[in-house]
Amino acid sequence: MKHQRLITSLLSVDPAAASEFFQEHLGMDVMLDIGWFISLVHPDHPGTEIAITRADHDSVPPTHRHPAQGVAIAVVVEDASAVHASLTANGCPPLGEPVDHPWGQRQFFAPGPDGVLLDVVQVTTPDAAWLRENGLLDQP
Repeated sequence: MKHQRLITSLLSVDPAAASEFFQEHLGMDVMLDIGWFISLVHPDHPGTEIAITRADHDSVPPTHRHPAQGVAIAVVVEDASAVHASLTANGCPPLGEPVDHPWGQRQFFAPGPDGVLLDVVQVTTPDAAWLRENGLLDQP
């Protein structure tokens, strides 16, 4: 499939509340708001877009007129600990502390609207032994 853009599109029981969440916690700006559909973009990263559709809207297939389950939006940040503290201070308590993974990530999750998770990731230096064990680094 040849495409022009790839946009995260979420079904929501309350598009306005979901929009407010992404504006407050991810710094998104509203591009379009027609009530049942809201389009958001990040002012510093125009390719970062989120579209929110009211889950029970007629444009949604009847079999899927409910919020998605098992969806996480990964956000790569410079300082996961600072974002963790900011989310906590701004009423979005994360679901645990940041964890350092041997594959080169410091990560935590935070609850988003309609059951969506924010997967907050800071890129770190991977552990060489872990890379070797997983065939991602030549053996010495």
